[in-house]
Amino acid sequence: MNGHTGTSADDGRLLADLRSMWERLDPPPRGLVDDVLVTLATADVADEYEVLTLVSDARELAGTRGDGEARVLEFTATRRDGAATVLLRVSPLEGGPGEDGPGGGGPGGGGDVRIDGWVVPGRAGSVLLERDAGDDATAVVSAEGRFEFARVPAGAARLTVSARQDAAASVPLVTPDFEL
Repeated sequence: MNGHTGTSADDGRLLADLRSMWERLDPPPRGLVDDVLVTLATADVADEYEVLTLVSDARELAGTRGDGEARVLEFTATRRDGAATVLLRVSPLEGGPGEDGPGGGGPGGGGDVRIDGWVVPGRAGSVLLERDAGDDATAVVSAEGRFEFARVPAGAARLTVSARQDAAASVPLVTPDFEL
């Protein structure tokens, strides 16, 4: 028993009241639907991509590269040609432009971070780090699947991993948004 004694009619009225309240207090921006439809119509939606799922988010000691804790993120996807995994080690850095950010230089706490990444199985290509702040960055992925971003500001981000143009596995891997 969950303690719920209302009827489905009561639930329907409650949901209708909540919808009405949110439409009144926090309506969607004007033109949002039209903007989204135009963007989708003009975007090349024929490109396929594989969305990775976050399966692990752990903290570990940062070691000799910095003080504090590093964050290890594991994203995975099951594809037609087998599983694909992207591992990230996000380490806080001292000094630099973000050093005075809220909470110091740590993952999710402002400041700058270093990202060491691996694509498994390894494949040469590139990785695009997209950030809400607009300061996107690109790194080369070695044939063994290794890549790095030496210094990036902490904050919301998303990765897109693409194989070399001449590679057979050309479907990009995309992470959901996550915090650095």
